Amino acid sequence: MRRGRPSFLRAPEVRAPELREPLTARPSAATPAEAASSITPLMTVDEVSAVLKLSSRQVRRHVAEGSLKAVRLGGRVRFEVEAVSAFIRRGRA
Repeated sequence: MRRGRPSFLRAPEVRAPELREPLTARPSAATPAEAASSITPLMTVDEVSAVLKLSSRQVRRHVAEGSLKAVRLGGRVRFEVEAVSAFIRRGRA
């Protein structure tokens, strides 16, 4: 009597393709500490409206007009601090 799995149930033997170039580790762009220090904090619509002393509707209107640069993350609107500062310097509020 034959032991083991029947031939039709055995997994076929798969060989990895030959690589033309050896794999080498790529140097990372930055260390985790350097990457974390380059992240700029983002502000919400309510925070921007409090700084600019505008309603949240007016803040969203400026975003729609393109006069205030915003970042959309998962359907939410966020603002970089530098974008809000540039908006204030231009005197658009």
